[in-house]
Amino acid sequence: MSELIMSSNKLPDITNWSKTRVALRSASHLIKHIQVKFIESKSMQLEHGISINKNGVYTDNLGDLGRLFFNFRSGEIYLENYSKEKVFSIDIKGKNISSLTSEIKSKFKDLGKDIILDSDELKGTESFEFSSDDSNRAADILWYFYSALARFRSKLFGAMSPVVMWTHHFDFAFVFFTSPEKRTEQDSHMCFGFAPTLDESYKNPYAYFYAWDGPKKEYVKVEEDLPENVSWNKTFTVLKYDDVKKDEHPAEFFEDHFMKLFDLHVSKLS
Repeated sequence: MSELIMSSNKLPDITNWSKTRVALRSASHLIKHIQVKFIESKSMQLEHGISINKNGVYTDNLGDLGRLFFNFRSGEIYLENYSKEKVFSIDIKGKNISSLTSEIKSKFKDLGKDIILDSDELKGTESFEFSSDDSNRAADILWYFYSALARFRSKLFGAMSPVVMWTHHFDFAFVFFTSPEKRTEQDSHMCFGFAPTLDESYKNPYAYFYAWDGPKKEYVKVEEDLPENVSWNKTFTVLKYDDVKKDEHPAEFFEDHFMKLFDLHVSKLS
């Protein structure tokens, strides 16, 4: 995390970062597609979730090869083996998703892994726009909120998924299950997440929450006594980045609002 956020406890303003955000999301989505080729299906489709660190995102273990990392700050995708050595490195700057996909396929082929990446999402030819200032800011913000979400998760007792990034929507979240024996998407659960957002409805990031009642097959919405600045958007709540940012203690405010939503909904699920 940047020294500025650490020392001031203040989050940065976000303006005009949408184009860099598209590049970050596209490259993150690519390494997710590669991860899926190497690991087995998991509950809650966790094979589609990748992990977050202070510099960006990374995959689960890719067989005997190691892990694939995407460093937001440098714009570099690299494979690191289990001895922490870089096997190869690719700079995304100046590329598009199609050329980046072709280059990374070639790198894996050199390692004896001929992987098929034929999703239409990996065929775009528009060049990435990459700003170092924006990408560093994005890494700082993701790590800040990932850390806050992980702290909130540690306060709960029960069956939970890990915190992972879902690259399709470029958000990260974890799920709390109301029963340790019932842990599928169809079972009762609550989801807590943060979205850097590609949605035109929200120009800046936001925190979100939803509660799903499995037996009743419906979302649960408690409309009274919502935390400050929280509103409902159809089936999920929204707490905007700017409302978190203006609080004197933004991480604590972020964590507390999730605890209030948890307390409001946990007894309402079957």
